[in-house]
Amino acid sequence: MEVIWSKLSIDSVDSIITYVERHFGNKTAAKVYRKIISFLLSLSHTPRMGTVMPQFSQFGEIRRAVFKQNHIYYRIMDSQIELIIIWDGRQDPSRLYDMLIDYLTKNYE
Repeated sequence: MEVIWSKLSIDSVDSIITYVERHFGNKTAAKVYRKIISFLLSLSHTPRMGTVMPQFSQFGEIRRAVFKQNHIYYRIMDSQIELIIIWDGRQDPSRLYDMLIDYLTKNYE
């Protein structure tokens, strides 16, 4: 399946990579980025590997896949996977819920 990146998912990956770069260096940031992209490639081949998020069912088939400390929220739509956000699990989960609801409310077809 084709993977489509939302602006929120791009911004969230950028934030994660910037954090890693500042604290651990360019080499580690590049490694983390490559691993995230590799995981997303796997996800494109097995899109139902993530757990269904029933609390968001009114917005379609929303799933969460966990890769290390990162939580990848996505929506399966026909022949596409829409990446919603990639969330570092060490962040405040209440912010995540608010961001998900805001995004899904504005981007539900």
